[in-house]
Amino acid sequence: MLIDPKPEDLDRLAKQWLVADDYVQRCCDGARLSQTTEDLALIQHVINSRAIQPTERYELQCLGVALGRVLARNVGGLDWAIVEDEYGRDPTLRYRQTSLQVNVLTMISKRIERGDSVDIQEMYSGLARHVDELKSKVD
Repeated sequence: MLIDPKPEDLDRLAKQWLVADDYVQRCCDGARLSQTTEDLALIQHVINSRAIQPTERYELQCLGVALGRVLARNVGGLDWAIVEDEYGRDPTLRYRQTSLQVNVLTMISKRIERGDSVDIQEMYSGLARHVDELKSKVD
């Protein structure tokens, strides 16, 4: 079930974004996340530096939140929602009040845990394109 985030959900997202921002500062000579597409290169640099190990799921998911904030800021109609199911509550991006969702939280962590390479720019571009295609069907 998709629901609007509660204050504690927004607090969780903010804390995870701050963790990602801290990694960016340490790995990228003091740079800071800005929720612009410039963040994509910073997130990629953190991944490439291997500052976060494949076993550090929470930290990797924080990078997913950072990617999500860039998407939410730059792809029209996307905003945070909460998926609530038998496994708990997790943030996702949702297009308006539809069932169209982008599960950015685990998008990076699952790939790194499997040992796959991750191209953040390609991931962002593919997601933005996919959402645009689906938006035309929903609207």
